Amino acid sequence: MILFKHGRKPFLDFLRNLTVQGLILALALVAGRNLDPTCCDPSTWKQTLLFSSLMVIFFAAWGASCLQFFHEYLDPVGRHKRAYQLMRAPRYKIKVLIAYTWKRNRSLFWESAVVFFLLQMSLFVVFAHSVFIAAGFFDQMQS
Repeated sequence: MILFKHGRKPFLDFLRNLTVQGLILALALVAGRNLDPTCCDPSTWKQTLLFSSLMVIFFAAWGASCLQFFHEYLDPVGRHKRAYQLMRAPRYKIKVLIAYTWKRNRSLFWESAVVFFLLQMSLFVVFAHSVFIAAGFFDQMQS
């Protein structure tokens, strides 16, 4: 498995980045605690701007971390000349890369599918953890 050989360092870097992303999301939840999503109130524009900015930073950091991990994870696949050309193409065609991997190396295809699923689950875990952090912060503020 690539994840336990060449993908070990990128995976650990990805997990290390999740901590910071969780903190950013918890700060966003704290900043947006009094916002009313059903109405636009001009008096809360600063709080809305802070909340929106932190959410954009969170999703940008999560997306960049996922792309970086997946790119470094698939780096050993790049040793195959055709896969390397597909990955470096100006118009990155994920369908073509998936079809190529399915034809050439099915175990890599299934491993990549599991890794992609784990990346998606990391978003859920970070959301859940950040909600608990923000709730704990709210409890401390009320005490």
